[in-house]
Order: sequence, then structure tokens, then C-alpha cells
Amino acid sequence: MRNELLKVPGLKVDSPLIFAASYTADFIASAISQKSAPVLDVGCGDGLIAQQVELRGYKVVAIDGSLKSIERARRNGVEAIHSKLEDFNHLPFDSIFMSRSLHHMPPLKQTLDKISELLAENGTFVIEDFGFDLADEAACAWLFEQTRRVIAAQSEPVHCEFHHEWLHEHIKSPEEAYGRWQKRYSVEHQLWSSKQMLSAVKERFVVRTQARVPYLFRFICDFLPATENGARRAREIFAQEQDLIDDGAIAAVGLRVVVARS
Repeated sequence: MRNELLKVPGLKVDSPLIFAASYTADFIASAISQKSAPVLDVGCGDGLIAQQVELRGYKVVAIDGSLKSIERARRNGVEAIHSKLEDFNHLPFDSIFMSRSLHHMPPLKQTLDKISELLAENGTFVIEDFGFDLADEAACAWLFEQTRRVIAAQSEPVHCEFHHEWLHEHIKSPEEAYGRWQKRYSVEHQLWSSKQMLSAVKERFVVRTQARVPYLFRFICDFLPATENGARRAREIFAQEQDLIDDGAIAAVGLRVVVARS
């Protein structure tokens, strides 16, 4: 099934990061129907996803344990709260979402126990993440090649804010690309794999939907200029990744899961 951006009247996609945030916000909005109650964003980061969800008519309570992230989120117009998940106390939420944060939140069991505590009975928990273990050689090679092309097309040196400088490395083969990917996420950062995350989620929640989707385009967005032309290029790269996934040429690394309390 093709994953397209929804057409939301009045919303302007004017940068690659807004494009990526909008793609996530569309998914969250499709999973959460009720707009009258606040939605909790756990690990809000720069706040762009919370911003885009709010623009779709929801009230978001955004938290993050990093002061730097909170400052960035507030600059993006989000009233973010500085709090680690384990220290956050609130009446139960009807809806909670985590985007690209579950994979690095230790310990996994306690994180999901806290989510269960904060989620109301019959509530909805929406997860968007990626599984480093889902990638194959072809997907990793495509990521490095697309990044190389984007960097080569820039007229000025690229400053990568989100620490993806490792993608600047010269890679000679798909095998080498895959090995660098695995080293980055399995060894250097020791992220939770998709199997670990899904197993832990299924122990505590009832899965409503589960899908694998494009994700690698997000890395490349970080190298594109923060302009409408950059957003257009991001959309093209997203579409290419989706087409390659549909054709079975590369693996889908993104993971989307919607669950309810068991």
C-alpha cells in the first residue's frame, strides 16, 4: 500500500523537515480520531511533529528529557515540558504517540510500563520508529548513494545538525554500506531492534495495525536546504524510496504500530 501525504488545506510544506514531520503527523491523525482530549507526545525532540499535529486540530502535550530539545521545540512554537518520561505524572491520556524515540529509551520494559500507566482504558498508543535490523544491503547502499548525490549537488558545505556525518563516508559496495549501518546502530548506539520493540509492545498492548514504511528519506532530509525546493526534493526522494519498496528492490526500514491497552 502506497503511503502518501494527505492534502490538508492551509498547511504549507516549505522545508524538508516540515515535509517529514507532516508525513508523520498524517499517520498520527489517521490513528487518533478524537480531537477534544489532549494527546501526549513522548520524546518530542525539535517539536516539529507536535507542531504539525496541532495544526491538524489536536492539542498536544509534548515532553522531552533534553533541555536542548525543549528549547528547539519552543522556538518552533510548541509549549514543550522538560521532563523524563519516568518522572512525568498526569491524568491518563486517551492518546499517546512516540515518533523515533522508543528505539533509544532504556530500559524498554519500564518505558512501556509507564506508557501503559499514562494511557487511559481503551486509549490509543501510536508508535512510529525504525528497525535497524530491517535494513538490507540494497537499502543501505541506496541511502549512501542518495546522500552522496545530495551533498554533491549543494553549492555550499553541508552542516548536518542531526549527527548523520557518518553518511559522508565513502562506501565502495552494498556489503560495506550494510556493515556501516549495522555498526552505527547495533554497536555504536546499541538501539533496540524492531523485534525487541515489537515483542515488548505486544506483551503489554493489543496491536490494531502494524506496517513497514519508507524511512531512509528522513536521513537525507537533513542534508537538503531548508527551502521549498528542498521540500520538493525531499518529496521526490520519498517517492523513489516508496517505489523501490513496492518493487521489492529495497527493504522498508520504517515501522508504524497502533496499539490499545490490553
